[in-house]
Amino acid sequence: MIPASQIAGLVNQGEIIVVEKCLQAIAYLEPVREATRSALHVVLGEERASLIMAKGFESIHEFVDLEELPEILNHCYEAFGALAKPFVTEIAKEILGAKQGVYFEEFPNIRFHVPFDIIVTKKEKFKDFFWNGKVTAHGPHHDSWYCCPTNAVNVWIALGKVHAENGLNIFPRVFGKRLRCTAEGKIVPGQYLGPRVCFDLQPGDAVIFRGEHLHSSTINSTGATRYVLSLRLTLDKPTFLGYSPYKEDYVWAAMDAGWWSRLREIWANGWRIVRKKAREIARRGKPIRYLVSAEEIEQCDDTAADFPACLSVQEVWVGGQSTLLFESEALGIGEIRPLTARTCIARPRTDVVIVFDRFCPHEGADLAGGCLEGERVYCPWHNLPVNLQDGKSPCRSLRSLNVHRYVPGHSVREWVAANRS
Repeated sequence: MIPASQIAGLVNQGEIIVVEKCLQAIAYLEPVREATRSALHVVLGEERASLIMAKGFESIHEFVDLEELPEILNHCYEAFGALAKPFVTEIAKEILGAKQGVYFEEFPNIRFHVPFDIIVTKKEKFKDFFWNGKVTAHGPHHDSWYCCPTNAVNVWIALGKVHAENGLNIFPRVFGKRLRCTAEGKIVPGQYLGPRVCFDLQPGDAVIFRGEHLHSSTINSTGATRYVLSLRLTLDKPTFLGYSPYKEDYVWAAMDAGWWSRLREIWANGWRIVRKKAREIARRGKPIRYLVSAEEIEQCDDTAADFPACLSVQEVWVGGQSTLLFESEALGIGEIRPLTARTCIARPRTDVVIVFDRFCPHEGADLAGGCLEGERVYCPWHNLPVNLQDGKSPCRSLRSLNVHRYVPGHSVREWVAANRS
């Protein structure tokens, strides 16, 4: 059991902390559930809202038309905005051990991830970047890419059950680096991220981590909706890479109820509102930039040099059968390597090697940088699992990979095609 007084320090050093029953510990699970029920009731009416509450948030896609999701999100944001200050103050004080004060986003982030095979039927509606992370899976990113504070702590809270197959991925190997993104706010291809950490959570559990940890959403390959609330907060004044449209969006709250603290709150937040209004007037009619500048991206780190090197393999054909020739010890058990520009090679166990398509059928991530667990390869961006026995993923709307299996031949360098699928 880690004392609350140590959690913030550990998180700032890059530790990832899971707090079981976080909401129950601060007596906020029921208020959060009630806020959700209220939002559902406004949009769906009493009958459907009651059915969802009775069956669980995991079932929301069974009772909601996808066209209703944006309105549900809007009402959830309103409901949680009213809870934000006392809610965040309790988390900062009781979970993070804050003594002085906390800065937090005015509105917590609401995440309804319905199963991918359902959301893909409305691909055109939810294709805009705005929906990334809210409704659709968000690729690997640092929060500062999107002009959020570089010193933010993320508190990622399960409101329904969360599984590794529809949850959160964090890439601790690259903590301390800020990788590059494209002009569209996506990770630059070819970066090596290393193994991901993912989570199984019960309602009320929380994952606490630095927003500068590279993290992503898992594509929802389950049959359940994943419902999550996430908060960004800082225990010191928020710091930004440069320009940010969010500089005046962080509210300051004191940790005690004394009159001096309340006076400081009123003063600090009063001036914040004045500055925010002035900024809105100044940029009226002008486009708002929600992504770091090209100059800031140029200063980011590059991990392409850490990407696995191509395996040197010779393919020969004997009696119409494909045979691969390479030094077997060059491909370790559980290892994936690039083979060609379009294929990877993996060795899930001693007596099998598998050649398969190199790019994920979801968004084209390079699977040579993925993780191999048994005969499943996991996409390095959104953690999509693909079965290397048949090339299929649990998302039936995605194409299957071409898979070629090889077994040992007559020598340690020889691998003979077992089948083709």
